[in-house]
Amino acid sequence: LNDHDGAVDDFSMAIRYNRKFADAYNSRGLARNALKDYTGAVDDFTRAIEISPMYSAAYYNRGIVRINNDQEESGCIDLSKAAELGNFQAQDFIRKFCACYLMN
Repeated sequence: LNDHDGAVDDFSMAIRYNRKFADAYNSRGLARNALKDYTGAVDDFTRAIEISPMYSAAYYNRGIVRINNDQEESGCIDLSKAAELGNFQAQDFIRKFCACYLMN
């Protein structure tokens, strides 16, 4: 519905009830990204990954935000992890944009 502020509020409430709710952190990160709160978005994706280290979507989302904010190397590393976990979107993005960062 494009109510990103409302989404941040709703996911924050869900997190207050359950600090281990990785999906809520990931979703709040997406809403924060839409609001151009890139630091908050990366923090939320990072928290989702801390809670659930195999959460490929959180790695993917964090990677995209980082790449879009001139952190290509760390973003490509995140995308590589997402791809390792089976995220096909990450695999496509890596082939197009990250080859020079992942050669080593």
